[in-house]
Amino acid sequence: MMSVKVAIQLLVFYFVFTMFTAQHVWGEQDCYEEKRLLKQHCLRSIINMGRYLPPTAICMIVVETSDMNCICRVINDEDEQALNMEKIVRLARECGNPVTDEKCGSKYTKILNSFF
Repeated sequence: MMSVKVAIQLLVFYFVFTMFTAQHVWGEQDCYEEKRLLKQHCLRSIINMGRYLPPTAICMIVVETSDMNCICRVINDEDEQALNMEKIVRLARECGNPVTDEKCGSKYTKILNSFF
């Protein structure tokens, strides 16, 4: 009787663990298309060279409708060579969709937000 109880407890633990693990994987959004659109329509505002330029109307729409936190999480080293994280954080804030995560790419947004 005890072994059946232990087996049921282990089975319940397994299902709960699997649910939380699957939820984490399912919860990880695929925002690579949003990142592509950001790069396509907002490049002049977020490019690594030069000064920050105000966003175009289409850029603002892309930022307003995108998950900027997710985009910040999927920025890779190659993106960081071409894009300026400080400008991305500023753009998101100015478009009313601020980055709330602690990091954008490899940069800490709390530090970045204090500069603006």
